[in-house]
Amino acid sequence: MIRAATSRSGAREAAERAESMFGWDDFCQFCSIMLAVPATIACARDGDLDAARRHLAAAARSAPVWRDTAWEAGLAEAQAAVAAASGDPGTARARLQWAAAQFQQVGQPLDAERCRRALGLIAREPAGREVPARRSLAGQAGGANSSRAMLSGSRNDRPEP
Repeated sequence: MIRAATSRSGAREAAERAESMFGWDDFCQFCSIMLAVPATIACARDGDLDAARRHLAAAARSAPVWRDTAWEAGLAEAQAAVAAASGDPGTARARLQWAAAQFQQVGQPLDAERCRRALGLIAREPAGREVPARRSLAGQAGGANSSRAMLSGSRNDRPEP
């Protein structure tokens, strides 16, 4: 429902509705990434970085069980959305490049193409210029507290678990 929304605010509202259905102690290591990744992207694109980072943290907790899958690439795409919304186009580009390659490697060419299109949008932003949260990746479907920290210590440049 999040990805099917026709607007950024609609996507964010869908994420909020989905999140409201969970109890305070509901957490499944396998399932939570399926809400957290698209919710991270929706919140980042709508400018709510606090919610985006909260969802990103939930996705990161699930990431170890999804190693070498499309969900791992989705996490990198979500990290890119938060980085772009935070004004860090360099990290956004790096995460999208990794996501595109991982999506391609695991047989998800449409997701890989979505990331490459998003890279094209970021590539047009001048280096060092802050990328507005409501513009940077808003036209793309899909799918770090500190975007620099997100990459540090990451083996093979994978999303942090």
